[in-house]
Amino acid sequence: MRESSPMSNSPSPNGPTLLLRYTDGGVTPTQLREYISDAGFFQPLRQTLGLYVHIPFCRTRCRFCSFYIEPHRVQQVRAFLQAAIQEIEYYAHHIGLRDVPVETVYVGGGTPTTLHPQELNGLLQAIRTAFMVRPWAELCVEGHPASLTLEMISALVKAGWNRLSLGVQSFDVRELRMLGGRPSTRVTQQALRLAKAVGFHNINVDLMYGLPGQTLETWRASLEDLLAFAPTHCSCYALTVEEGSIFFEESTRGRMVEPDPALQNAMEAMASSALQHAGYEQYEISNFSQPGYACRHNQRYWRDEPYLGLGPSAQSCLGSLRFGNVGNLSAYCSILRNERLPIDELDFRSSEQVARETVVFGLRLLQGVPDKKVSPLLQAQTEWKRALQSLKDEGLLVHERGRLRLTALGRRYADTVAVALL
Repeated sequence: MRESSPMSNSPSPNGPTLLLRYTDGGVTPTQLREYISDAGFFQPLRQTLGLYVHIPFCRTRCRFCSFYIEPHRVQQVRAFLQAAIQEIEYYAHHIGLRDVPVETVYVGGGTPTTLHPQELNGLLQAIRTAFMVRPWAELCVEGHPASLTLEMISALVKAGWNRLSLGVQSFDVRELRMLGGRPSTRVTQQALRLAKAVGFHNINVDLMYGLPGQTLETWRASLEDLLAFAPTHCSCYALTVEEGSIFFEESTRGRMVEPDPALQNAMEAMASSALQHAGYEQYEISNFSQPGYACRHNQRYWRDEPYLGLGPSAQSCLGSLRFGNVGNLSAYCSILRNERLPIDELDFRSSEQVARETVVFGLRLLQGVPDKKVSPLLQAQTEWKRALQSLKDEGLLVHERGRLRLTALGRRYADTVAVALL
């Protein structure tokens, strides 16, 4: 349990970054509205929103996963859905976000498609009723290939979901078995064919490289299988061993060999070459799309645009205020039943921190960051200017045609660049 901070006065967003932690009591809607107002979100109201909903249920935990999840149980699902709809209504009606245009909705997890399609579509309907969702909004749901039946896919398409994201990770049988909780290659291929045939015209496939036992040959084969289906979008991620995952536990006990950086670099280069040769555009460090199909929701994160997170452990950023929900389903439901919002941490970012994060997040996009975002830091922060020049000298950053961007080498060391500039 975390130590509570005094709540009598709103902290100033113009001072140093200020972090407020709560115990299990959450925050009243009135308090949060005041904080969001102090963070400058409502002044002037020309903002748009992206919504993220975290579905915390999975049938099994994959060995690489460090996200907050719970086993799928009917009673827990029912309690979660009731609480999530209550949270949606609080933000729309009590916080004052009802009239803020919503341009993207992303439902992730966990595994959202462990829910019944009527339950998923009920969440979408609650969002549409409570918020001003644009007619052309991107409405994305993550799915597990094994749960994508004809009934599921047909119901999702009929309800208006227009983007499907599948965590495939690999098309190699042995790699899938090693990852745990993954369907067979046949099931994945069938789900992809079915989703296309029924009416999902925008499909993302996640692939992962640097896996234990993975070789350049098996990675090439997975890329070939991917391109045979020609999804509109592909995310290629290097395996990172995160605390809280089964891989992390195995690594600390010496039961797992850490990914080889040189091999990961070769796999990254192979993926970039194969996908671009097939007509995909690399628009972000790990993301490729056919023209016009870049993920609009994720671009909000990289452009430091406002987003609201709903569900246990979900994160939000509105103006200079960043806050996160409690990462426990029981506490999440209990706090909402007590007519409070299930927030356990708020972070008022200083104007300098906002500027730094805008640059660092923006560098993930291959187009880089425009001069108008960089200039205020160059003028005011001598130390930051020196760090920037050092990264340029090392060949990690380049400034050209009015934009600052990562070089090809810099993309491989993006985390190093981020640490230096934050």
